[in-house]
Amino acid sequence: MDPGGKPEVVIVTADAGRGLALAAYLDERELDTTCEARGDEAFAALGARTPDAVLIDDQAPRMAGREFCRAARDAGHAFAIVVMGRGDDLFDQLLCLEMGADDYVPADAPCRLLWTRLKVVLRRVLPAARATEAATLRCGTFHLDPGAMCMRAGGGEVMLTPAEAACLGLLMQRAGSVVSREELLATMGPAPRDPASRAVDTQIFRLRRKLEGVEPGGNRIRSVRPIGYLLAP
Repeated sequence: MDPGGKPEVVIVTADAGRGLALAAYLDERELDTTCEARGDEAFAALGARTPDAVLIDDQAPRMAGREFCRAARDAGHAFAIVVMGRGDDLFDQLLCLEMGADDYVPADAPCRLLWTRLKVVLRRVLPAARATEAATLRCGTFHLDPGAMCMRAGGGEVMLTPAEAACLGLLMQRAGSVVSREELLATMGPAPRDPASRAVDTQIFRLRRKLEGVEPGGNRIRSVRPIGYLLAP
C-alpha cells in the first residue's frame, strides 16, 4: 500500500490508450496506479517498490505476461498478478496460471469486469484482509501462515502465491477428507472458470513441487480421482 493506505497496482501494457483508461478507472476506485509500457522495466522497478497487484498484458514487449509471472514467482514475490490476454486461447490461460498468475482476463474485457476480478485477488494480499484471515494453520509438520503466504515444514520455508496458499489452506483445514475440485476452484475467487479446466491441477502440481522442496518425501497431497484431492493427516 502507498503511504495513504491505497492499494498499489502496476499496469503493464504497450497500448497507451488502454493503460490510461484502466488507470483512470482504478484511480476513481481509490487505487494508486502506475503504468509501464514494458514488462522488463516493470520487473526491474520491483526492487525499489513492490506493488499489491500487477495487471500485465500477455503481449507486453520485452517481458510478456507469462514470463513476468515466472520471474516474479521465482524471485519470491507474492503480490497478485492478473494477466490480460487472449480470452479464447485455453492453452494461453493454462500456461499463465501454471507460471504463477492468480487470474486471467481477456485483454478487451470491460474495465468494470477487470476491477471486479482484481478486487478478488487483492483481498488475499492486502494487510486489512490478512487481519481477518485465520491464524497459522498446522497439520503435522506443515505450518501455513495465510496472511504472509508462507509455508514452513521440516525446518524449511517457502513462499506461496495467493492461489496456492488458498488451496493449501483449505486442504489443511479439511485434512483427512476429500476436497472437490469445485471447492478448490472456488478458493481462487468467484471469477467464471470452467470446472473442467486444469487450473486446480496446476496449482496442486506447483504446491507438491514446493512442499517437496522444503520437506523431501513429506508431500501428503493425494489425488482422489475423479473427485479432487486429500491432504493425509
